[in-house]
Amino acid sequence: MSFKQLGYAALLGLSVVSQAGFAADAMVFKNEKGSVLELTVAKEGNVTGYFTTAVASKECQQAIGQKRPLVGYLTGNAFTISIDYPDCGSALSIIGNMAENKKSLDTTWVVAHQAQNNQQPNLGARFIGHNSYTRVN
Repeated sequence: MSFKQLGYAALLGLSVVSQAGFAADAMVFKNEKGSVLELTVAKEGNVTGYFTTAVASKECQQAIGQKRPLVGYLTGNAFTISIDYPDCGSALSIIGNMAENKKSLDTTWVVAHQAQNNQQPNLGARFIGHNSYTRVN
């Protein structure tokens, strides 16, 4: 094997090892209402993915079935994620805990709907609830 070929082989090996070190853990969960959370957790705990809701308020039915991007963090088994619904003037935050085996999530969610009058921010609607998710992949 020539020195040049040896160099290429070493470079290829390092590339494979470095990509394995940065591999993210991708998971899909579904709750009892049919909403789907697609989560990708990076090694450092950053969470990205998508949320597709199966339910919505009367004022925002267009949110149902929309695959919305999410951002968040996972620390140990505790996580927080946020989803923006600009067409509805709402933001959804989900916090919770992931089971040790990564097969389920126990969550609490809060939806904050945009206030119509910025002089009185308490006029916006806030909804709070609980869901359990089961891993489907």
